[in-house]
Amino acid sequence: MMQLAEPLGLAALAALPVIVILYSLRPRRRRVRLASTALWGEALRERQRGLGLQKLLRNLSLLALLLFALALALALADPGWVTRTVETGDTVLILDVSASMQAKEGAGTRFDAAKREALRRIQALAGDSRMLLVSSGRRPRLLSSFESDRQTLQDALSGVSATDEAGRPRDALTLASSLLRNRERGRIVFISDAAFDEAPELAGAGVEFHVVGSPGPNVAITGFDLRREPGSGDRFQILLAIRNYGADALVVPARVQLDERAIFEEEVPLSPGGRRTLVVPFAGNASGRASAHLDHDDHLAADNRAFAVLGVDEALRVALYSEGNFYLESALAALPNVLVTPRQVAGPGLAQDARVQDFVVLDRVDAPELPPGSYLLVDTLPPGLPFAESGPPLSHPRLEGQADDPLVGGLDLSALRIDSARRTAIPPESGSLTPLLWSKRAPLALTLAADDVRLVYLGFDLTQSNFPLQAAFPLFVQRSAEWLRGPEPRHSPTQIPAGMPWPIRVPLSQRELIMRAPDGAGDVYEVKGGELLFDETSSAGIYRYARQDPFGESHRFFAVTLADETESDLAPRALPPPSASATARESRTARSVAALWPWLATAALLLLALEWWLGGHAAREGPRTRAGAA
Repeated sequence: MMQLAEPLGLAALAALPVIVILYSLRPRRRRVRLASTALWGEALRERQRGLGLQKLLRNLSLLALLLFALALALALADPGWVTRTVETGDTVLILDVSASMQAKEGAGTRFDAAKREALRRIQALAGDSRMLLVSSGRRPRLLSSFESDRQTLQDALSGVSATDEAGRPRDALTLASSLLRNRERGRIVFISDAAFDEAPELAGAGVEFHVVGSPGPNVAITGFDLRREPGSGDRFQILLAIRNYGADALVVPARVQLDERAIFEEEVPLSPGGRRTLVVPFAGNASGRASAHLDHDDHLAADNRAFAVLGVDEALRVALYSEGNFYLESALAALPNVLVTPRQVAGPGLAQDARVQDFVVLDRVDAPELPPGSYLLVDTLPPGLPFAESGPPLSHPRLEGQADDPLVGGLDLSALRIDSARRTAIPPESGSLTPLLWSKRAPLALTLAADDVRLVYLGFDLTQSNFPLQAAFPLFVQRSAEWLRGPEPRHSPTQIPAGMPWPIRVPLSQRELIMRAPDGAGDVYEVKGGELLFDETSSAGIYRYARQDPFGESHRFFAVTLADETESDLAPRALPPPSASATARESRTARSVAALWPWLATAALLLLALEWWLGGHAAREGPRTRAGAA
């Protein structure tokens, strides 16, 4: 848009007709009588040959004068070109990377469109402005610092991709606002599909909200899990929730697999906008990697699958105080999902281990009075217990009795041979003590279930007996571990939402961990203190890592899934008021006027010079013709 600062300057346009009139006033030819026309005929022929060029030069000269007058008149009017430009300052650009951004849009996805818009804004960044990029998923992440270099911002943008995470835009907006605190002329640009239920106060926050994507049909798995039936040891249930977000009735093929075994396949009818929750019982071993799939082509493929890992309890953490016991270490390592941390001697760390470990093993070591906790005692007898040594060791004690107890009931110990055992005595009235194995002169094994101490006691050296060679030994160790853990074992969740961190525990001696993502790519992570909080879970699927146990490497798995109704509903729902984004843009733009008179004045001078050159050239052309005629 153009404006004139001095409109009266256009009065100079009155010079245009004056120039035309003056230019048309040329001297008239005189009639001359001659006796002969021979010489003049030759001169006329020569003049006619140059007449076309002279005419052209005269017309161009007139045109140059007219343009000169026009440019000069416009320059006197002081015109200016008015534009609205974005104010300079710092910008926080939030890019939505939640799962719904993977939805189809044209030949690509919503996220492709969002990245194109983000790239356009980076390229339009003013020279004295800065921009910071933030991704908005389950939690906001900084993709760059405040940068004025466009190439740096483009490189940061190129490394971003959409995730399987459920979005939390309010957290991203809160972070962006905090980053702009105490900054003048700061602004926030949020590029999203608005497919979320949270309704950030976009207008109040001064956010420019750029929406990408349009609604489309979608069918999604909104819930998936496998669980044991109450009161049953080998019967399980599949829970599968499916929802149709489209306007048409559908029949969708659904299937569930446990490792490579199909345990459920069915075509599920869905009404328009309807949902189905299937509970399918099945019997057998429910341990392994489970996945659910919908074989249906719609706008969002990410929510057509879900994952779970079953039969994996939280790692049983055991501290082993021993000078070395191959049999005991082998039996503990053979237990499923047990994390054994070797210790050399019992000392100040015992109290901490008793507090943080599931139980502590004391094998043939001198132990202090036991702090509250759970213990497996092997040929050691700490002070302060309700039973104590009552004489010299027993030589070759013979097994005389076996309790009908969950720890030893049903075990065949008839061939048990012991070279030496501690001689201990049990008080007559001690309801917290339960003998498990005994000879005529002393108990050989017992349990203690006090208020603050829970223990299993073996009164003999395993290496001085044939107990580790019996088939009953590993089963006894397993039962003891389960009993020491307590009646309510802790179970890991079968899955976590995408973007949520997963805690991993490994032996203290393990310094590195190789994590393999669902696509098979592996990365090495440093482990400190036997723990790693793994937070790179933006992709749904089964993750695998290796744990270095004392007797080899074992693999562990955990599942990451989407299964989120908010992300599967592709319709924009958190749109700002119609004028909100426009108001935000208006408040962040400035009126800019570019003066044009210097350019017009320069053009007028150039046109004047051109007219002078054309006039001189025409004057030189005339005499040359007359001289030739003479």
